[in-house]
Amino acid sequence: MKLRETALAQLRDQAALAEIAKSDSDEHLCWAAVHKLTNQTALAEAAQSDPSRIVRLSAVQKLANAAVVSDIAGSDKDPKVRRQAR
Repeated sequence: MKLRETALAQLRDQAALAEIAKSDSDEHLCWAAVHKLTNQTALAEAAQSDPSRIVRLSAVQKLANAAVVSDIAGSDKDPKVRRQAR
């Protein structure tokens, strides 16, 4: 396991996880950060605006806000993400 992946595995701080999910250039690290997120605001942001389909899919799976999920189901550019949101 790479150093950054090891560090992320130990991370619990929601603000730090949200920042990694939002701005890291490594798609795998972004996905892993979203996978650990519980902050619904950060999950909604990732689900609505992340360029990576796998990150958006992971965020949609964890979202509790039905209105945001419904919006994604109707508007995401990727059909797999739209289906996941239904």
